[in-house]
Amino acid sequence: MSKLIHIDSEYKQWIQELKSRYRRSQIKASVHVNREMLAFYWELGRDIVRLDAEQRWGSGFMRLLSQDLKQELPDAAGITLSNLYYCKKFYSLYNEESIKIPQVVGKLETLLSAVPWGHHRYIMDKCGEDTARALFYVRQTLENGWSCYDVR
Repeated sequence: MSKLIHIDSEYKQWIQELKSRYRRSQIKASVHVNREMLAFYWELGRDIVRLDAEQRWGSGFMRLLSQDLKQELPDAAGITLSNLYYCKKFYSLYNEESIKIPQVVGKLETLLSAVPWGHHRYIMDKCGEDTARALFYVRQTLENGWSCYDVR
């Protein structure tokens, strides 16, 4: 049970408003962090693809990259070997060459940045290299509030 100091009803209402504003701020911060991390994952995937890194530096490149990043950024999450492959797949699946519908390209960043990374990973697992199907699930996630478990 709450142990709020109940001065009067105006005070209690103010406390509830502060609580709501605080929660909204948390959600906004989470959305912002998600957007920035997705941008980083996109750029990392793009770099791996454009540098043709696995061909250039050999078959053990991704493992080496993961190890080197962990050494340089010991507190960072998201630099596991499996996540590096997801970054590459994320870029490969949604880059402009993969998308055949011009009107989608302009809205792509907005679409993708609104969906959490865990959802993207799940969608990529379910849709493989089918960009149109993956974009369908991204849109459905946004429009219907789907969790990653609603992707079939």
